[in-house]
Amino acid sequence: MFVGFGALLIAGFFFPSNQIVRQDNIVNITSIFALAALLVALVVMALTLRGDRLTAPDRSGTMPIPWDFVAVVLTGLLVVGLGIAVIAIVNAP
Repeated sequence: MFVGFGALLIAGFFFPSNQIVRQDNIVNITSIFALAALLVALVVMALTLRGDRLTAPDRSGTMPIPWDFVAVVLTGLLVVGLGIAVIAIVNAP
């Protein structure tokens, strides 16, 4: 959510009209900034989030399932989804 709002702030700073004209086409630059920031955030999360903690109980057979880790990941995905929804509602024409 912070990544999306940060992208909106940066796009609003550089492009106050929120649009650019490219070869007689009007392009909404804020959505491009938000999507680029989202992709960068997803790549960073994919590189830093390791699946070793989730597969560890399968290898040893004695460790319990790390429900705290699963809850944190699901909560994070929920917050990201709600943040994207808020960004889409705020930028609706």
